[in-house]
Amino acid sequence: MGALPPFESQLASLTLAALERDGGRSLRDVEADFDLLRRAVVRTGKAATAEASKASSFFEAKELMEAGIKSVEDVFNEQREALDELIQTVGKLRRLPRPVAGEPVLVLVGMPNVGKSSLVTATSTGTPEISNYPFTTRQLKLGHVIGVQGRYQVMDTPGLLARTEDERNPMEGLTLAAVEHLPSAVVYVMDLSGTSGAQSAPLLQLRVREQVRERYPGRPWLDVRTKADLPLADEVLPEAVPHGTLDVSVIDGTNVALLKRRMAQLVGDRGGS
Repeated sequence: MGALPPFESQLASLTLAALERDGGRSLRDVEADFDLLRRAVVRTGKAATAEASKASSFFEAKELMEAGIKSVEDVFNEQREALDELIQTVGKLRRLPRPVAGEPVLVLVGMPNVGKSSLVTATSTGTPEISNYPFTTRQLKLGHVIGVQGRYQVMDTPGLLARTEDERNPMEGLTLAAVEHLPSAVVYVMDLSGTSGAQSAPLLQLRVREQVRERYPGRPWLDVRTKADLPLADEVLPEAVPHGTLDVSVIDGTNVALLKRRMAQLVGDRGGS
């Protein structure tokens, strides 16, 4: 994994670990079996060539070579599962979502069920790409925007929960890795209406927001409150909402156009930092 960029490396590692948890074998074991197959094929081919070189006539050499090719085919077919398994494993890694290298990424961060995915759809130019994380039922939605500031990407990420850093699971680690390792700016998404479930209660969202902000103090940042067509939950005082938060609703279109402009400005801020 050392040759991969840090974000892609972590994503690949999570995928391979999940394959093992589901009863699959480690990439190291798969590669080792393939190497055994490769060695057996090469060894058999060399032996057949050596035998053919000792032939006393063209026809004898031809017969020996045909027999040698048959031997190579037999060895390959006996152990071809090693190649099939390697192809399947590599195929799963190739299907992993990959941000376009060199393009800025706006990473949408927030707790589960707060509307990040809907914002990606609402702000993207064209239809966002949707990929499955192989290690979970969670999907990644990656949108692309083409505007006056150039091209950039908008990435939905797995939700963060209100807990300490050492308690975070691999999915949460992937979200933080996207902020840390990609050329990114943060759009912190909150639903403060109280309709996102107990684990994403409004006050917990504000607490997680402080955790992430403290971790990345220099990162270009935009706070967004979704479901602006709904009132604040009773427990949320207006002064508790971070200063400068943009209220957005994809239901009635409130500030969606302004959100696109603010996101484009973030890309410019990131490029100048």
